[in-house]
Amino acid sequence: MFGFRGGQIAGYDALRPFCESAEFLGRGRELAMRDGNILAMMSIGAYSICTSFNCISRPRTADVIVDGGKVHRVRGRQRSEALFALEHFLR
Repeated sequence: MFGFRGGQIAGYDALRPFCESAEFLGRGRELAMRDGNILAMMSIGAYSICTSFNCISRPRTADVIVDGGKVHRVRGRQRSEALFALEHFLR
């Protein structure tokens, strides 16, 4: 993991939120991060779109593949509007 456009170096925990808890992808990683940064996970194994779900109404993140200097978007970020588009309310 590494951060872009750094700020002050500090220890961070990287986690993936789940329904009742979170699963850690890294603990105490020293990064130079600030608001608006992007965190790149270089290898996440099963933690991609194939195992994602919308637990507690969280939109899915974007998936990209980086091949050398080329970035390929596999799937775009899900918007909140799309998450609720198929829901209907009782009247």
